Amino acid sequence: MANEPHADINKHIANGEFINAMQKIVARRLDVKNIKDKLGMNLFMIPLPDPDLGSTELKSSIKRFIKFLEEKGVNIREKDEFGNNYVHIAVMTHRFSLAQIFDELGVSSTDTNNNGENFFHQLSTHKEVEKAHSFVKYLKSKDIPIENLINTKDNDGLTPLDVATAGSNASEEDSARDIHYNIEFLKLFGAKDTKKSGLSTENESRNSSMNENIDTSSITYSMQHLLLTVPGQTPQTPVIQNQQNDGSSQTASARGFGKSDRN
Repeated sequence: MANEPHADINKHIANGEFINAMQKIVARRLDVKNIKDKLGMNLFMIPLPDPDLGSTELKSSIKRFIKFLEEKGVNIREKDEFGNNYVHIAVMTHRFSLAQIFDELGVSSTDTNNNGENFFHQLSTHKEVEKAHSFVKYLKSKDIPIENLINTKDNDGLTPLDVATAGSNASEEDSARDIHYNIEFLKLFGAKDTKKSGLSTENESRNSSMNENIDTSSITYSMQHLLLTVPGQTPQTPVIQNQQNDGSSQTASARGFGKSDRN
């Protein structure tokens, strides 16, 4: 991993040293738009740090760096092989201020991925989901129909609340507490309990099977971007939960997460 191409540039980016990163990109005459990670996203977009809510200077620096990449031909609206855009990836790795930056620069926060999941589905198995409050409130201020978004069904017929509820019988105390917070968070912003309106037996069965695979979550999936692109750098994101070894499980493959061919 230490010999990954452009590892030094990625470290500069992860540390917020954008001038150093730009100088090296220019000096090496890199064809930036065609330098991708293994999931098809731009190598230099993935390790961007998350600015603190009050860090106006860092936020401005990140925006300038993204604009620099755009001038080099990078398409900030591109998606990876699972249909996730940069807002999705930022949300899945708890970088909510960065997600807001991407939204401000034109990346859609309402897009769904190849499995029909929007960012609320990806939040549903998060730890520390309360950190997303500011981002969701920001979207509400833009008159985005949050209640519609939070009740959208994915290709499996599951809403974000269905996905969160699937883990409500978690055996570990910490996991059960996290899931409770997620359910309350979703309800706070208008999530409706679809079981009350007749969630199908098939979906109830699918929810039950998801309990066994709750750790093959979007967090584990999206962290692969960071681990692939920032060798030797500890990502500024929460610790990855234990990943299931069986990457071929129904939950992992159906939801586009936890596949064994990502490394």
